[in-house]
Amino acid sequence: MKGVSDAVVQIVRDRDEDRCARCTEPIRGERGRDWSVHHRRPRGSGGTSLRWVNQPANLVLLCGSGVTGCHGWVEKNRDEARELGFLVRLNGTEPASHVPIDHGLHGRVVLDDYGQKHGTGGGLVSLTIPQRVLERVFDRIEVLDDGCWQSTYSVGSHGYAQLGWWEDGRARMTTAHRVAWTAVYGPIEGDLTVDHMCKHKRCVNPEHLRLLPAWENARRGNRDWPLGVCANGHDNEHMRDTGRGFRNCSVCVLEWKRDWNARRRAKRAKAKAA
Repeated sequence: MKGVSDAVVQIVRDRDEDRCARCTEPIRGERGRDWSVHHRRPRGSGGTSLRWVNQPANLVLLCGSGVTGCHGWVEKNRDEARELGFLVRLNGTEPASHVPIDHGLHGRVVLDDYGQKHGTGGGLVSLTIPQRVLERVFDRIEVLDDGCWQSTYSVGSHGYAQLGWWEDGRARMTTAHRVAWTAVYGPIEGDLTVDHMCKHKRCVNPEHLRLLPAWENARRGNRDWPLGVCANGHDNEHMRDTGRGFRNCSVCVLEWKRDWNARRRAKRAKAKAA
């Protein structure tokens, strides 16, 4: 099985707000050396055929490598890490999506494969943004010629402007566009995330923002097309869950396979005729 896809990594980074899931410090530097996408249920030395292992519910951001930082702590203190949910037993029967984790940002939650956090008693868990933070989100903006309100707050490694605050003795942080949406339209409910229609990551103009399901936002990246269809115009009724933390269009997949098979037959025929 292949490793974690870029789309899944982005879902995990958005959910964990580019911070270590244990100590909540911002992740910086080089992935694999300064921070890691940690598998709660290890892949094992020979890999694994379990599809959920490379899905968001089984992944968290940790500072450090396997021998440094919080990632190193997890590897050195495996029993305690299991109690806290940072490790899931290799020979266990439950997938990570059923095992609670003491997440540094979100508390005791159950993670799912769409970037959401659920309380152990059920129901989605979202970060509560204090009123004092909502009131200052538009204090530092630069209005651009295209109508974007470019936030001048600090920018994370993901390219988004971000706002931080202290709460209960712990540092909290989220992206500026999420704060802007909440300040104008209210809390973000359900399996939804804020998308930039303008594709400018630092923009906080409410008119340039919209709510999309996490999977819909993740598949668009820097592109855009009408809602309700895939990038090639096929209706969303053809969307299928890949089991790897994102969805794809079954019609597009079928067309791609047909084209690939046609190219392969043509290549074989050319080789045979040579």
